[in-house]
Amino acid sequence: MRTYLLLIFCATLYGSNFVFGSLLLQEFPAMHLSAYRLVISSVFLMGYLILSRRMIRLTARDIMYLIPIAFIGMLLHQVSFFTGLQTIDATTASLILSLSPIFTAILAKVFLRETFTLRMAVGSLVALTGVFFVVSQGKGLHLSLTTGMGIMFICMLAFSGSTILMRKLTQKMDALQAAACLYVRWLYGKSRMSRALIPWDGGFS
Repeated sequence: MRTYLLLIFCATLYGSNFVFGSLLLQEFPAMHLSAYRLVISSVFLMGYLILSRRMIRLTARDIMYLIPIAFIGMLLHQVSFFTGLQTIDATTASLILSLSPIFTAILAKVFLRETFTLRMAVGSLVALTGVFFVVSQGKGLHLSLTTGMGIMFICMLAFSGSTILMRKLTQKMDALQAAACLYVRWLYGKSRMSRALIPWDGGFS
């Protein structure tokens, strides 16, 4: 029972991500918002690892996995997430990102040689069909794709791709250690990038 409650709590937090993201975009530029999100996450994760004495020394092999994960899972995913939310509603964005388990399973089949059963294929087809009809708003095949949908689709693919890379990284360290390394690795660089690309005066509308 405790496991299901935790899963429900996790799903609630994940769903609120789209709503609060849309609200925050009314006050912050997308690039800045993604950078500030990393700052807060990095502080909490690093604080937890230091207090629990779970910090580890990274090897060259670890860094080889960290760099592509940071580009795909952190930079591309975060920027495309907030950029996409600027042009589409939170419901449509959440539906597109809900396809990530399907594409993660496909990528796992290709790169990790994991099993992709017939039941999984049928379930994936049903899920794809459902998302298609909801996003098309009942217009069937007359679906008008927008730039925001395309950006959010890229966001979903970036998340799926980073999940596959993370599987390799977590063979050496646990998930919290891996996440902390990723956040800190791109915290400084991304913050400087956001300030360079989109000047912001710090005021609120």
